[in-house]
Amino acid sequence: MPETSSGRTAALLPSRRGLRELTLFLAATSLVAIGCATPYAKVDGLLVDARPAPAVPAVPAVPAVPAVPAAEIPRVTVIHGGKPRVAALQQSVVNGDRVVTAPRASAILTVQPGYEVIVEPGTDVRIEDRSLVVQIGRLILKRLKKTKQKLQVRSEFASAGVEGTHFVFEVLPDEQVHIATLDGVVTVNPRQGTWPAVTYRAGDEGFIRKGAPPERVRPIERRAAQLISDRTAAVETAVQYKAGQPWSRFRPLWQKPAFFVPAAAVTAAAVILVVSKGKPAVRNPGTIP
Repeated sequence: MPETSSGRTAALLPSRRGLRELTLFLAATSLVAIGCATPYAKVDGLLVDARPAPAVPAVPAVPAVPAVPAAEIPRVTVIHGGKPRVAALQQSVVNGDRVVTAPRASAILTVQPGYEVIVEPGTDVRIEDRSLVVQIGRLILKRLKKTKQKLQVRSEFASAGVEGTHFVFEVLPDEQVHIATLDGVVTVNPRQGTWPAVTYRAGDEGFIRKGAPPERVRPIERRAAQLISDRTAAVETAVQYKAGQPWSRFRPLWQKPAFFVPAAAVTAAAVILVVSKGKPAVRNPGTIP
């Protein structure tokens, strides 16, 4: 009897058991990938002016006294997958995300290479290839611990490699880059152009214009250096930032019981199905082959 088209179609479709095996395998693979991944940065502080930012209410509340509407409070926004959301404390920031601060809002991030990053008001910074790419605005960066991995901070046309330092990286509205180093060494290389690398050591500052070689490195004014130090200390104090504690949250998920217990169960189920599939089927003794 000739095979019908519906029979051929059915033969091509996987069985229900095959679909279950495939689903469990994909689930286990996804859980392993998620569990081994760690975020590039964490949001460890949110401020409006010099005070901690008020939390975003989960539901509209009726205040006892007139208050500033939530929509009017300057916020820090994290844009993930093209979708903006108001930043929250301990929120993960991953590759491809953007952190945007309103004119009076700022944030403090802890990034994996071992640095504290203060994102100043009016800043737009993106995580790209495990680097900080500043579109506009100002970052204050400070090393938290010794690490072999260098921190990379970039603009459209300049890239700064950082080694154990406390410094400012700023992109001005005219796209000019300003670097001021309080401690350590910052080496800047061109992303566009052919000018030689320039090094900023402790007490140095300088400007780099788009399409032109860097201006001469010059000493930073004492008052300007003090303002950077004071600003760093003020933000840390306002959010009660403790340099040693944020690292505990960078553990991969597979090290946390809330993740690895269900992940282990899914993986075990997938393994059992795969092993059982490989066993030969038991024939009925009365069946004629």
